Amino acid sequence: MTSTLKRRLEQIEEDYWRRTIEAVDRYLEGRSVADIEFFCAHGYLPDSPISGRVFEPTRMSWHERWTQWKEFQRVSKNRTAEEN
Repeated sequence: MTSTLKRRLEQIEEDYWRRTIEAVDRYLEGRSVADIEFFCAHGYLPDSPISGRVFEPTRMSWHERWTQWKEFQRVSKNRTAEEN
């Protein structure tokens, strides 16, 4: 694979994940931490909102977030789903 094609595929992947993360942030913004925990455990939000402290995603640049994601992938590569 040529380096230009490889770099283009990496750019497409980065753009896809950026849009996905932004959409999830908008979807979860304003929900309680308990709602977010429910979402993480079940893959969907509860029918009735659970009261509690409001979830506020950490504000950071896309570059910072992407760097953290790549580091998480590197560290968690050999871990089980339960460990992650």
